[in-house]
Amino acid sequence: MAKNILSKLKESVISIIPIVLIVLILGLTISPLSSYDIIKFLISALLLIIGMPLFTVGAESAMHTMGSSIGSNLSKSRKLATLLVFSFLLGLVITIAEPDLSVLAEQIASINKWLFIFIVALGVGIFLMLAVLRIIFQIKIKTVLIISYLIVFALMFIVPSGYLPISIDSGAITTG
Repeated sequence: MAKNILSKLKESVISIIPIVLIVLILGLTISPLSSYDIIKFLISALLLIIGMPLFTVGAESAMHTMGSSIGSNLSKSRKLATLLVFSFLLGLVITIAEPDLSVLAEQIASINKWLFIFIVALGVGIFLMLAVLRIIFQIKIKTVLIISYLIVFALMFIVPSGYLPISIDSGAITTG
């Protein structure tokens, strides 16, 4: 456990330090910050570096146990419909809960926020079902990707051009 925490601490330092350096450079040159603000920022960054590994290890240990148990029981059931419904619902719920997608939806005035989030979640749920089918029927990922990209490129000619950047952004945000 301690080794895992140290590994996550290293990841945390590697990902946060560059941002801290950029903010410090900008805060000392282009947009000067007060000493008080710089100290608050550095303390916050230090707490973030310490907190991220603890959160990650805790979340992984809790979710790994639960996920393994659910996955094991689902695969033992041998009911394809149950597996597909669960996969779809998992993709749907996780995507709806994604806070970054909600932020993107707030920025799009021409579309209802919840409709946008639901449509993206629907797509993720469908693709998660396809991923499960791909595993069960041992379909090559190359085949799935080629067909998927052909569909996406075909849709690009049908959809109004103003929605293309939004669709690409929503896909990137949803999948991280």
